[in-house]
Amino acid sequence: MPGAKASPFDAVYGMMREKTDKQKRQSVPGRLAVLHPVLALLAGCWLASTQLAISADAPENRLKARAALADMRYLQAVHYARLVLQERPDDPQMLIMIAAAYDSMGAGLADISAAYQRALSVSPSHPGLLANAARFYRRTGNTDYARQLDAHRKTSCVYNCAH
Repeated sequence: MPGAKASPFDAVYGMMREKTDKQKRQSVPGRLAVLHPVLALLAGCWLASTQLAISADAPENRLKARAALADMRYLQAVHYARLVLQERPDDPQMLIMIAAAYDSMGAGLADISAAYQRALSVSPSHPGLLANAARFYRRTGNTDYARQLDAHRKTSCVYNCAH
């Protein structure tokens, strides 16, 4: 009622309500502080399971990439090779496969060249890579570099290399 005096009960009730509201406001961060380590643990478990899934899928993705390249499904080959590279960024076979797929599907010259350069940085003496890269650079008019790659292939091939 307006104008009525507050009773002692109203004052005590008001203080209790303020205290309860204050406890509620403080307890939410308190609960979050307790949940924070639990959430961190759950997030860690999720990330670990994701890494295990990636690790478990790598051999399968490697096979899928090879099969896709053999079937001339170049975009799929690149996709599966990139999945393997997420786990092993310097995997020479997958880098070579991406370069070969880019070259075979006629990607942009800059992309093909970058793929060959990345693969060569990891496998500078791989005979097949050197031959493919030399063929690419010869085809695009960079004959001097193609000759260098051919010369390097001939000197690096010791066993079972077709000259």
